[in-house]
Amino acid sequence: PASFVTDLLIAGFLREGEAGEEGLLLILGQEDPEKYREHMESLDVPITGHEAAGRVQYVDWYSFREQNIAGIEEKDAVIKCSVDLLNVQIAVSNVLENLADRPPGRALVHIISPALALYDFNTVYQFTQGLLGKLANRGVTALFIVDKEQVGSETKRFYPLFDAVMDLDQAV
Repeated sequence: PASFVTDLLIAGFLREGEAGEEGLLLILGQEDPEKYREHMESLDVPITGHEAAGRVQYVDWYSFREQNIAGIEEKDAVIKCSVDLLNVQIAVSNVLENLADRPPGRALVHIISPALALYDFNTVYQFTQGLLGKLANRGVTALFIVDKEQVGSETKRFYPLFDAVMDLDQAV
C-alpha cells in the first residue's frame, strides 16, 4: 500500500483536477478501481460524483489477476485490460479520445511497479515512453507513481523520462 505521504500527494493532485472540472484518467495496476474509488473517497476525493458527470475514466490493469480478461473489456467508467501492455496503450488512446471534448486533464499512472514484476525493464521503459508521449500530445498533466520498494535500484533509471521527480519516504 502507498504511504500516507503518497496518498496525500495523489489526493491533492486529483482534487485540483476535479476543481477545474478536468477529465481524470486513472491507470491502475496496484488495486482494482472499486477499492481505489473507496480509498480516494476516504481521503475526501469525491471521485464518485465526477464519475457520474463523465469526467473520470479508469484503465484497470489489475483485474486480470483475479478474472479472465480477453483483450479489452469496457463497462461504464472502467476499461479492463488483459496482461498485455499493448492493450493498456490502446485503452489509454480510447480514453483520451473520449475525454477530448473536456479541458486538458490529469492522469494518475500507478502501473510501472507491477509491470516490472511481469516484464523486463526495457519493455516497461518503452511502454512508459509511449504512455508519456500520448499524454503529452493531449496536454495531460500526469503523475506517475513508482514504488521504489517494489522496483528497487531500477527506479532511478526512469528519472530521465520525467520532467520532475519527488522521492518520498515516510518518516517513522
